[in-house]
Amino acid sequence: MLKRRPSNEKKHLRSCYTKSLLITKLPFAASVLIGLGKMICGIFFSSQWFIITAIYYLVLCSARKHILKKDESISQLDTDTAKFEQQFKLFRHSGIFICLIAIIYLLVCLYMLFFNKTILYPDYVIYGLTTITFYKLGAAFYKVTDSLREKDSAELAIRIISFIDAVVSIVMVQCALLTLEGSRFASTSSSIFGMGCSSLFFLVGLAMILRKKKYPEKVLLEQKKRVADK
Repeated sequence: MLKRRPSNEKKHLRSCYTKSLLITKLPFAASVLIGLGKMICGIFFSSQWFIITAIYYLVLCSARKHILKKDESISQLDTDTAKFEQQFKLFRHSGIFICLIAIIYLLVCLYMLFFNKTILYPDYVIYGLTTITFYKLGAAFYKVTDSLREKDSAELAIRIISFIDAVVSIVMVQCALLTLEGSRFASTSSSIFGMGCSSLFFLVGLAMILRKKKYPEKVLLEQKKRVADK
């Protein structure tokens, strides 16, 4: 008995999903390395600054890892209704992670503001940070319109966390550039900008937690068909 080959549409969707995961996992790997590096420096130099920023990166990585792992298991479900229910549940849980990330990043910015904490990076490090930041922005916006149109809550949550990571990187690059130029207000301006961003992140996370469930058309059609079959 011959096995049925998947349709071109299914192959295309699977290919897009694989590319999407790959693009998302690269910034995840970078965040893991940065978080571990900062934690090691914080322990070695007894630096509260490195430890606080390391906690932020590690929580961010945990959120990403949780969403990616759950999303992979959700993609194996058979029905659109089951997928949507699990994706929506994951979306709300992701909102809790984002609120936690926002609070930790607010603490990082407050530390910068009150202790005037900045680090003078070499030119090549700043160039590298800028390149990574642009990549993170591209990864955050990749296929975001498809996620909104198809109401894919899990992938949208991944995009939101990627966007938060990219915005934090922008603040970090801004602070590094101002410090390189010898600005006295590098720490103050970057920390105030960062606190504004963290407040926005918290509101986004809260909106995700309180989001009302709205079934997409394909799920409604599947439910109607199931009722008709009974």
